Amino acid sequence: MKHWSKVKMQKYELHISNLIKQYFTNNELYIYNDNKIKSLEFIQNVSPKILRIIHSHKILFEINNCTIAELNIEQCKLKTTEYFDLPNLIVLRLPNNSLKTVCLRQFELLQLLDLSHNKDVNILQIKYLTNLTKLKLSGINLLNCNALSTLTQLQELDISNNVGIDITAIKNLIQLKMINISNSGLKQIFFIMYLINLTHLELQDNNIISIAPLIHLNNLGYINLQFNKITDFSEIYYLKYMEMQTIHRCKLIYKIEMQKQQTKLEAVLSNKIRAVDTTLTLLRTMREKRQHFMQRIDYKKNLMNQHLNNSMLFFVKRVTSILEPLNQENFQ
Repeated sequence: MKHWSKVKMQKYELHISNLIKQYFTNNELYIYNDNKIKSLEFIQNVSPKILRIIHSHKILFEINNCTIAELNIEQCKLKTTEYFDLPNLIVLRLPNNSLKTVCLRQFELLQLLDLSHNKDVNILQIKYLTNLTKLKLSGINLLNCNALSTLTQLQELDISNNVGIDITAIKNLIQLKMINISNSGLKQIFFIMYLINLTHLELQDNNIISIAPLIHLNNLGYINLQFNKITDFSEIYYLKYMEMQTIHRCKLIYKIEMQKQQTKLEAVLSNKIRAVDTTLTLLRTMREKRQHFMQRIDYKKNLMNQHLNNSMLFFVKRVTSILEPLNQENFQ
């Protein structure tokens, strides 16, 4: 077998067992569904930038390679990251494993972390990953978001499928642009009003009744509110620059125009709307509110103009009444 350091071909197919194929390019190594490999020592000679290991259960995950920047280990029954020595790691994906405690403090450069579907994993060390911009924690039985309070650079967050989670602490993550909190048993969303940079919001499959806090999110470009208990959608109407375009049957999908971007709002599949009777009534109601709002603005503008004109007219008359006697005296 050739020494790995001498491999210079663009694509090399290595048969380690009759069931598995590994593909190695200049920068990437893939290992799929292989239960014959016991050790990853050979990786030190390969020096890949990206390593992906999927559905391989018997590997001893002791990885020491300074060149790896992206690591993906999925469905491998991984239990710990204690033996990872990867100081240059930027992307770490470990979904669908058996993690309970993760050692993360050594990954100072990490920008993306995915621990989804590792039930009951302890995420306390996440607080050290201050360079994180993307974080996925779906389905880990997360109780609260207190450990995320130091992640001030975070832009994308997925904490869906954590029923009963207390997410009050995320109000401090003001750099967030995308957040998924679907299927979490939410009733109140007051904390969202602080996330003023949000452009994408997933809130489907919750117990939300009021969406009033959304009126503060002027940058919002996509909202999903399916399967909630919302009774009144009138607040959506007051989102800045939004104008409803279309509705598709009962799954109200609003295509909304903002200043320079197209906005989509998936609003209502299976909600308990009492404020309106039908989708047409909803459309008519929102348009009427817009017209009423604009009429009020026009009325105030006209009132101000009229008041200004009256003031100017009074001023002219007053000046004329003062100057006219003076002119007469000068004439005499």
